[in-house]
Order: sequence, then C-alpha cells, then structure tokens
Amino acid sequence: DELCNKTILIDESLRYDNIDELENFFNKALKGNSSTAPESKITPPSVPNVDSYDLKEGDSFERVFLIQKVLGKGGYSKVFKVHQQLQGESFTLKLFHESVNAQSVIDEFKALKSLNHPNIVKFVTNGKSSDGQFYTIMEYLEGENLSIYTRTDARLPIKRVYEVAKEILSALVAMQSLDKPILHRDVKPQNIVWDNEKRFVLIDFNVASFADDNNDFVGTNPYLAPDLIIDGTKIKWNTSADTFALGITLYELLCKQYPWAPGKMPILSKEPIHPKQIEERLSNDFAEFILKAINPKSEDRFASAIDMLDALVAIGEDGILESKKVQVDPQIETTEQEDFVIDRYKNW
Repeated sequence: DELCNKTILIDESLRYDNIDELENFFNKALKGNSSTAPESKITPPSVPNVDSYDLKEGDSFERVFLIQKVLGKGGYSKVFKVHQQLQGESFTLKLFHESVNAQSVIDEFKALKSLNHPNIVKFVTNGKSSDGQFYTIMEYLEGENLSIYTRTDARLPIKRVYEVAKEILSALVAMQSLDKPILHRDVKPQNIVWDNEKRFVLIDFNVASFADDNNDFVGTNPYLAPDLIIDGTKIKWNTSADTFALGITLYELLCKQYPWAPGKMPILSKEPIHPKQIEERLSNDFAEFILKAINPKSEDRFASAIDMLDALVAIGEDGILESKKVQVDPQIETTEQEDFVIDRYKNW
C-alpha cells in the first residue's frame, strides 16, 4: 500500500525523488518479509530416493525412464526393461556395478557406437546417473537368451542352430572387418538373444575390445580358447577367440552337453567328444565343421569369422543333416515315388 500511495501522490514533495529511494524501499520490504515468512519455492514432484542398483518395477530412473522389469543381474551389471514415456518406447537399461571403472563403460560405448548390424544389439546412449553410477541404454529385445536351450530340457531345432551360426557369424564378420577390428570376447549362449523368434542377436559388449588392445583375462572360462591363455593370468586375444567360443556354443546347442564333458573346460591334450556320438542326425560335414571350430589349437581351427562363415555356407542348410535312405516300393510310379520320399523326409 505504501508503494502505491507514494507513487501516485499529487504533491511532488511527498513522492519518491529518485530510483535509489524506490530501490531502498524494495530492499527494506524484502528483508522484512524474510524475517516473518518463509520463502516460497516451487518444488518438483517427489521421487522416491532409491539407490540406482536397487531399482525395482515401478521405480523411476533419472526422472526419464520407468522401470518395467528386472531382466538380469551379473558380476558387472544389472539389466532392466524400461519405458520412456515421452517417446512411448521400451528400452534396455544396463546399470553397471559401482566397482566397474569408467573405462569398461567407454569400451562398450566405443564398440557399440561403430556397429550397425541386425544381429548386434543397437546402442542408444550412455551416461552417469545422479548417484554416480554408469549406465547404457540399448534397444529392447523381446525373447530369451539361448542358455534356456543349454541349461534346460528345451531343445533348439538343428536348423535353428544353423541359423544361429550363420547370423552370429555375420555379426562377427562385421566386427572383424572394421578398420580397427572389434572382439566380443564373451560369446556364449547367455549373450545371444532370440528376438521375437525372428533373429538371433549378440548382446553384452562390456568386455569387448579392439583387437590387440590388451591381454586382459576376461570372458567365461568354458568358452576361452586354451591355447590363447598365457600363464593363467593373461589372454593373447585374436579373432579365433570369438569363433572358438561360438563353436562351443553351437556344440552345446546341438548336443546338450559340453564337448569335454563331464568337465567344463577345454583340454589341449584331449579330443572333444565327437558330435555324431551324441546327435546322430548331423551330417559328417556339419559335425567336422563344429569340431574344427572348437579345436583347441589356433593353427587347426577357423582363424576368423569370415573363414568359418564361408565353410558354413559351403555346407548349406540342406547339408547339415545326414541323408537318410528311404525304401520305396518298386510298384509305385516314379512321380509317386518322388512325392513319397519327400513326404517321408519332411516327417523325419
């Protein structure tokens, strides 16, 4: 009221003389208010104070993503299905354990950002949460990883195993064909997802590295080529490391056991169990292809993904199963015989 009255008075002598007097009035008014009434603040909506690594369904991550589901947890990270409401899309959030250093996140980022392939999980972005944990956002894949076919009674049809080999080899070829080749270094059933039962996708690049970058002992022991291990503490990484790991994966999918069972480690001095001893339907060519892939000596196995893919294509989908002779009644006409054989083959 005082401000209004003193600015509209008719008598000039009673008005404020200058801007300094007006400013002085405002300062006194503000001081008076601060001592008698709390300052009014606009506060954002409250969000539960949840540690990022303990997130659960219904929690919010960085006020952007809604946690829909916990997908898995490992030594390096915890993985969630999240929903970005603004875009109306679901993504995969990988939240790294606090013990993981920044370089691991950077390595995964460098590996994924340079790759664009239908059989490699697509990278979206990465960052550091408000409570200091590193994270990566990737496309969401709808489906199970292939360990369900190696750790349970569920069986992946042999022709699907051929597709796994062809598609993951295609992904590895893309990685190894870059100006600076990338090694995945942890190919295994758990790191291959059958997305909507339409395509097989290679995931989990957190230990991926550029070829010859380092000799870190990483990966999963049953899938490590034994001849590349140095003194039990380092690994001399090369492109055959990923083809060996894929070979072990294919063997497990086909035979439902490890090549050197009952052990779970490859043995340089011992031959693996021949695949046809377990899965008689395999053709000799496809069985030998698998054995070459898992040979524990570098000079005797596929040196690169392109070598392995070329050998697979040469066998072809029609060459992975053993031909089965069908007895045909000589009384049946030729065209009828052909139809009969085809029908018998389809039902076999």
